[in-house]
Amino acid sequence: MARLQPDVIILPTEPYRFTERDFEDFEKIGAGIPAVRNGHIHVVEGELRSWYGPRVARTLRELSALFNR
Repeated sequence: MARLQPDVIILPTEPYRFTERDFEDFEKIGAGIPAVRNGHIHVVEGELRSWYGPRVARTLRELSALFNR
């Protein structure tokens, strides 16, 4: 993760249920990661990330809002 230097980290609620407590793991990696340094770690509904179909429009709106902050 540190090598990739992501600007945004998206953590889904399924199939593994990430929560805000998991942010600590990323903070341990270091503030050198832009997403950690700028507070751009987000927990999103897993259905938005992994289920296709009628959720796609909502998924695009919600993820777009996270990426454009």
